[in-house]
Amino acid sequence: MADDFSQWSAVILAAGRSQRFGAPKALQSFNGVPFVTRIRKNLEERGIQEMVLVLGFQAQNLIPHIPDVGYFKIAVNSNFDLGQFSSLQVGLQQVHPQAKGIVMCLVDQPHVASTTYLRLLESARRFPRAFLLPRFANRGGHPVIIPAVFFKEIIQADARQVTLREIMLKHAKDIRRVAVDDPAVLEDIDTRETLLELEKKYR
Repeated sequence: MADDFSQWSAVILAAGRSQRFGAPKALQSFNGVPFVTRIRKNLEERGIQEMVLVLGFQAQNLIPHIPDVGYFKIAVNSNFDLGQFSSLQVGLQQVHPQAKGIVMCLVDQPHVASTTYLRLLESARRFPRAFLLPRFANRGGHPVIIPAVFFKEIIQADARQVTLREIMLKHAKDIRRVAVDDPAVLEDIDTRETLLELEKKYR
C-alpha cells in the first residue's frame, strides 16, 4: 500500500547533454529497468502522484521514446546549458500550486532506495518549511526536499548567477540533514563504466 504523500510533487532533472555518458540518461536502464521507471515507482510507492520530468538537450526527439511517458508532466528547459538550477526553475513552474513541496530527483540516481524517499518525506512532515538533504557517511546527497515556501525565490533567481546551494545557504537555519543508510544518495551515474559497476553492486 502506498504512503500518503500525495500533497507533495516530484521534479526529476534530466535535461543535460550527458556528454560523459554518451547517450541520453532519460532513456537508459538500470538492471533492466528504465531509470525513469525506477524513480517513478519509488515515488508512487510513497503516494506521490505529480511527477515533472524536465528534459532539455534534444528534448523533442527524446519525448516519444521516454519509458512510461504518460505518467509524467514533461517540461522542456530550452536553456539547459545553464545547468541543473535552470532545469529546477522550469520544473517548479509546472508543479501544482497547492503542493507542499517537491522531491528534487536526479535522473542518474535510479538506484536510490525506496526507504530513502520515505525517510525524507517523513522528515518533511515534521519540518514542512525545511530544505531536507539525505546524509550518508557524513556527506550530503540527493534527492533533496524543497518546501513550497521557497519556490518563488528559486523561480525568480537568475540561473546565470545563482545556484540552489547559494539559496539554501542563505536560509541555512532552514536546512536539515536526514541520516540514511543508502550510499546511492552520493552516487551519480555519469559514465557507462559507473553504470556497470553500480548494476553489479545493487543486483
